[in-house]
Amino acid sequence: MTEVACARCGRSRADDDALTAMSWVTDVDERGSRQYCPRCARENIRGIEAKLKDEWW
Repeated sequence: MTEVACARCGRSRADDDALTAMSWVTDVDERGSRQYCPRCARENIRGIEAKLKDEWW
């Protein structure tokens, strides 16, 4: 399995327990697929769902 890190803060998914690891968010756009930890996803969910560029977050 590939090591997954948050695209926003760099947190490793391997550091989370099983329940928290399932709550990571995947965003797919023209640049590819990115993973966000639960904290970064919660803080930026509006930008993720609106497909805003990262600079707007």
